[in-house]
Amino acid sequence: MKFITSWDDGHPLDQRVADLLGRYELGGTFFVPIKNREKKPVISDIELRNIDKKFEIGSHTYDHKYLVDLPLNDCSNQIFKGKEALEDILGHQVDGFSYPGGKFDKSVKALVIKAGFLYARGINNLRVDGSFNRFNIPTTLQFYPHLNWVIFKNFILKGAHRKRFNIFYKYLEAKDWLSATLNIMDFCAENNLNFHLWGHSWEVDENGLWEKLENVFRHASSLKSESLSIRDYVFKF
Repeated sequence: MKFITSWDDGHPLDQRVADLLGRYELGGTFFVPIKNREKKPVISDIELRNIDKKFEIGSHTYDHKYLVDLPLNDCSNQIFKGKEALEDILGHQVDGFSYPGGKFDKSVKALVIKAGFLYARGINNLRVDGSFNRFNIPTTLQFYPHLNWVIFKNFILKGAHRKRFNIFYKYLEAKDWLSATLNIMDFCAENNLNFHLWGHSWEVDENGLWEKLENVFRHASSLKSESLSIRDYVFKF
């Protein structure tokens, strides 16, 4: 199994996620805005450079604005300025991008490509196969206690139903969301598939899920999975 994790919003608690990933020798990608218009704190430059020593850092726009409804010039500024500012902080090129809210269209995608990003991650869940568009990298599950109707809605709206049906069914047949996560990981390990977990460190904290997150990381480590950043996953295969 190839085990990928990615974390959005650049909250200071990303450092805690990074520490847990390091403890279990797992990889991860952190998508960081420079500011957050929703008034959530953003990780400091020093902490970000510390995470960058071991993990991949990607861009999440300049101040976490959803892009689809923005005027084209504002959208361009969010994408280009976010990349430039992040590269100034880190001192190197940033290759990856995550669409805020997973929302994008052809115009947004074109600007992401024009800005020089090599890939972009969306939130098309329930995917474990290795086929993807580089500018809409799919995921498997969000680390969040979603009710089944939320998973059902994502399944219906995001398409690719044949590729996603087995994982959708396995999620619904589990007794709870954490059991579903672990069961699907086992299925991916047994069948040499790809498991991509994504989330927000601030949601982990708000919902008291740190112990459960560590359980997931411990389980991934026990499966002796190949753990990768998104960049390595995209360009290694």
